[in-house]
Amino acid sequence: MVNLELSFRFLSPITRPGMPIHLDAVLLYANIDAGMPEAQARALLEDAVDATGEGENRVYCASALLFDVELPFTRFATQKLSTLEFARAIHEGAVRDNINNKVDCERGSLKGRMAFIPMMWAPRAKAWLRCKSPEALNTLLANVQYVGKYSNNGYGQVGSIEPVEAANPDAWQRRILPFEVDGAAQLRATTVPPYWDRTKARNAFMHPDLISGQHGVFG
Repeated sequence: MVNLELSFRFLSPITRPGMPIHLDAVLLYANIDAGMPEAQARALLEDAVDATGEGENRVYCASALLFDVELPFTRFATQKLSTLEFARAIHEGAVRDNINNKVDCERGSLKGRMAFIPMMWAPRAKAWLRCKSPEALNTLLANVQYVGKYSNNGYGQVGSIEPVEAANPDAWQRRILPFEVDGAAQLRATTVPPYWDRTKARNAFMHPDLISGQHGVFG
């Protein structure tokens, strides 16, 4: 077992999260998105990252990412499609008909929308974990190419991840926890991936380092 600190370097702006981005979720879903079967990715995560607690109190010993935010900003995006022009393009053969002659602007990839996207320029971030197998961790890290939403637009591109031994063995607790620590804020949240699954929300505690405001994301 070794306590590690991971230093992330980013090449593009990151979508500003509304809740902490946990390292265990980054490792798991980056590999699933890369084509690894979910069962295999979860088994590899179990090999790589230690966990503590039992039952609903079980939690991975992996922190959230703490970002070094230099500039928060907002991007505005629109997607608008003329149904008539798109239908004409299909009829003329300019667009291949993969949608059975149906143009739906209410849902799916052709949905019209207007959005304000909170962003941040954060060239660096750190995360901590208690690692059981460096080999398994390296396998997981190899597929971490992006962090955060809208990666298909190039946001959150990872340039490098450098692991070093962590000085503080409890640094991994900088996350949402199923148990209380000094200065933590109580909230309803999910403590295991998938963190967006609100049906698994429970009474939990956010580590004070995530709410102090010093990292420009949650404070």
